[in-house]
Amino acid sequence: MVIRRRLGGVICLIPYIFLLISGFIFQKQIIIDFSFLLMFIGIIFSGQIYNLIFLNSNSTSSFFAGNIALQYGYSPKGQNGEIWDPNKNSINEIFAKYPKKRSHIPIQGTAGFLFYTKFNIMYSNQIEFYDYRLGGDSFIYYEFYFHPYDNNGDKITRKEKRINEISENMYFVPLDKI
Repeated sequence: MVIRRRLGGVICLIPYIFLLISGFIFQKQIIIDFSFLLMFIGIIFSGQIYNLIFLNSNSTSSFFAGNIALQYGYSPKGQNGEIWDPNKNSINEIFAKYPKKRSHIPIQGTAGFLFYTKFNIMYSNQIEFYDYRLGGDSFIYYEFYFHPYDNNGDKITRKEKRINEISENMYFVPLDKI
């Protein structure tokens, strides 16, 4: 949870920088040229490399989503009854604990987790808490924002979204009351 997303992509460039420095130390032009090529490719794909390495790790957003669920009186326990730990479980692992009652639209009168999926239904990269207890043509959700450079700048924002603006990569999972 310490690594920030925007700064995390830089971590993926460290091997290329090391290779470049090695080329200068050993004065091998082919190593230098190769490291520039790899660094160029690494810069282009640093976001994807970061996601591949770090995204399926634990996330502060799961901590805040679970905490908001508790504040509203909902149990964040998995559907198998297991209590998950945001410091030990990735968002994918948390998403896997809610295989039932997933839907692309929230069910009227419910509140729970909103998962954003990528690539397919089995891969989730973000979790938020939603509230659709009042029904209507919009629902409330609580989005967690990672400030990329300031540890104290993280914040939770209460937002509203219309039902007709829901995308196909959003999955709603209602939670049980405590």
